Amino acid sequence: MVAQLVAAHPRVGELSGREVGELLGQNPLSLGEFLGRGVGELLGHKRPQAGELSGRRQAERAAKAATHAADDLPVLKVSSQKTPNIADNIKSAQAAGQPRTLTKTTRAQADANRKAATKGFKGSGSPDEYPFASTMEGGAGASVRGVPLSEQKIQGGQIRQFYERNRITPGDRFRVEVIDEY
Repeated sequence: MVAQLVAAHPRVGELSGREVGELLGQNPLSLGEFLGRGVGELLGHKRPQAGELSGRRQAERAAKAATHAADDLPVLKVSSQKTPNIADNIKSAQAAGQPRTLTKTTRAQADANRKAATKGFKGSGSPDEYPFASTMEGGAGASVRGVPLSEQKIQGGQIRQFYERNRITPGDRFRVEVIDEY
């Protein structure tokens, strides 16, 4: 009933709290229930599940991806001097056909990717995977190698900073390059 009242209002996106309250006065749903559910749910819109993007967010990502050529993408530069074992894993994986352009995924998918990529890892050191677990391309089939934990910590910080600095969120694409500089 509230959904119909709110949806029928000519200024549905501009309703003030007082106006919503007046509408609710005509309906048994309390203001707390209304605010707890949110207008979208009351209007019948599906809420995204954990790890999913909303329809609007998916459309924004698709439009953003369509407007960016590979040359316009942010580039994550991995130093072969600062993290030589990780850089070597990335170079080898890319030479074997793994993609240079990756797409950020959700935290839930990253956790699943990491688990799938490192399942059965028996090597020494900390398992490093490329494509990264935090990308849609990561997971089963990734190149996995044992690297020193110190390199893993450096890389983890660099990737987090790169995502933040470039405002990279799930669905955004970026390129990975190994460089010989520090």
